[in-house]
Formats: sequence, C-alpha cells, structure tokens
Amino acid sequence: MTFSIRLLDESELTPTGEILGEIRIGEFLENFLVTPIHGEIAEVESSWKKELESLINGTSVIALRTDPKIAWLVYRHGETCTFQEQLLLPEFGYTSADGSIIKLPEYNNLTENGDKISEWHAPLSDVVSFIGLTHHSSGTPNGAP
Repeated sequence: MTFSIRLLDESELTPTGEILGEIRIGEFLENFLVTPIHGEIAEVESSWKKELESLINGTSVIALRTDPKIAWLVYRHGETCTFQEQLLLPEFGYTSADGSIIKLPEYNNLTENGDKISEWHAPLSDVVSFIGLTHHSSGTPNGAP
C-alpha cells in the first residue's frame, strides 16, 4: 500500500506537546501539525476516513483537514488520486470564519506565477485498501476532468 494518513501516538508529540500526523504517498512521507477544526482530536481520523470514502464513492475533490486553514486536497482523476497540501483561507472564499469549508479549489498544478505546485499521486486502489472498503471501478467521478 502506498497511501496512509494517521495521527501519531502521544509518545511522538512535539517538544511543546503539539499533536502530529503523518501522511505517506508512495515514497513520500511527511509529518505535520494537527489542530482540530471542530470537536476533539479523536474525531480527526474519522473525518479523514469519511472524506476518503466520499472520494471513493465519486466525489472529485476532498479535503483532509489538518488545521483550520490547512488541508491535504485529494483530487480524483479516474483511478488516480492527486494530493496537494494547500492553504484554505477565508479571504479566497474557501472557508468561513469558523473554519467550515465553503468550497474547494478546482484542480490546478501551477501557481499564479506559473510554477509547479508540489503534488503526489497514488492509485485509488491504495486509498480503498487503506480504509478497508470494497470498490468497483466506476470510471471518472462527477466533476472530474
């Protein structure tokens, strides 16, 4: 399996006691700070799984929130998933003042200046394996390019 996302256990907190998460996409591995948006930290992993299930069931883009303003966006292109870590700022209309998502950005792999946005790819089957669902190929989800 080349995809996973999880909260690290309490023995792996930062020196200042902050909670860390970990994402693996192929050979790429990154730890990141996790700040719950609403509710308890225990709800973070279940919200990620719910979003991933939505992606498998045909949603073309989801947000795996790690902070009120930061998320791993996952774009589904047929049987391939593209991951980008992005800021979701209220001033761009993506989130409200309370951190709720209003809309997600459409897929783009270039910045305003024409530079490539860092992104990683994994087969949808790896996402399916990670959350333990049975999936039948359904082609391109609604709204996907």
